[in-house]
Amino acid sequence: LYRCCTLLIGATNTPVVFLKVVYYILFNYILYNYLPFINNIYIKKLKINY
Repeated sequence: LYRCCTLLIGATNTPVVFLKVVYYILFNYILYNYLPFINNIYIKKLKINY
């Protein structure tokens, strides 16, 4: 995991790689513990357990 987390300086896709690593680490938290909002209106989450 350390090799995947180290980002090269000057890489053109560095933000994309960073977001992929953060999403990989926080996947379970993002999937079950978030409150989606669009224009300050709460949207219900899916009640499907994977």
